[in-house]
Amino acid sequence: MTLRSLGCDLTASVARGTGVGLDQVLERARREAAGLGHRYVGTEHLLLGLLHDETTAAALGVGLRQARDQVVKVLHGEAF
Repeated sequence: MTLRSLGCDLTASVARGTGVGLDQVLERARREAAGLGHRYVGTEHLLLGLLHDETTAAALGVGLRQARDQVVKVLHGEAF
């Protein structure tokens, strides 16, 4: 939902690989969750953790800050 609302072309992006490691993504997701004041790591935090990698962000065509803003809107029911 968040990626679609940001205009990401998921069909073109899914085939591209990234060099980011799972441990890096999880640590970044944990930090994103903590930064948002959350005590859990959800899919929204994993998305943000992935977008710390510039290759992934470029493949999806969305920046980390833009995605974070949209995630906050979705969590607060302000999206769309």
